[in-house]
Order: sequence, then C-alpha cells, then structure tokens
Amino acid sequence: MTGTERWLAITAGAGVLGGVAWTAKVVTLWATGTEGGLDQLFFGVGFAALLLAATGPGVWLLRGRPVAWRVLGGVLGPPLGVLIFLVGVQGAVEPVNPALPFGLAGEVGIVLAALAGVVLGGGRLVRVVGDPVSAPSAT
Repeated sequence: MTGTERWLAITAGAGVLGGVAWTAKVVTLWATGTEGGLDQLFFGVGFAALLLAATGPGVWLLRGRPVAWRVLGGVLGPPLGVLIFLVGVQGAVEPVNPALPFGLAGEVGIVLAALAGVVLGGGRLVRVVGDPVSAPSAT
C-alpha cells in the first residue's frame, strides 16, 4: 500500500466516523428534544472527521501527480467541502425544514452529509480492504 492509498484509507475511515457522529447528533437531538450537551459533542467530532475526510477526493483526483499537487488537493478539499455543504446541501433542503418536527428542523443537511460520509467512506474502505494482495514470489 502506497502512502497515497494509506491516506485515502484514513480519510475514508474519517468519513465513516463523521457520518456516524452526525447521525448520533441527530438521534440525540430527536431523543432529548433539546439542543446543547451531547449533540454538540457529536457535531464537533463529526465536523472534524468530515473535514479530514474532505482531503481525500483532492488527493485521489491528483494521484500520480507530484506530491506538491496532492498536498494542494488535500488542502483545498476541506474549504470546498464546507462551501458545497453550506450552499448546495443546506440551500437545497431549506424549504423542507419548516415541515419537520422540533429537533429535526435544520438537520436535513446534517443527515445528508452523514449519509454521504458513511456511504462514500464505507465504499472506499471496502474497496481498500477487498483489494487482492499479491503474495511474495518464491524465487
């Protein structure tokens, strides 16, 4: 496993962790009916993990390029991820939010980001783990 493949596996794991943490945030918010406390902890853990996960696509897109380009792709990934989340996801689901019960209003974007983190990160992890490993030659 190369350094790039290893980093992509780490970011995939971070995506799953972030998705699970944000799912726990929404479940906690729904179960307690109040904001503050444990849901804020889950939000912080999920946000940090998803920021780390956002470095993966930039590194992957620039694989095979010099290290400086891959680093640049990794550095630009988190700000672009936040921008996509704020403008795309939150903007697209804003009209739906008022129809949701208390505790879930404003959380549709969080749920979609959590789902993306788990599905994309998990898919990448399965691919990494499932890759065949060649045995050393006997010669």
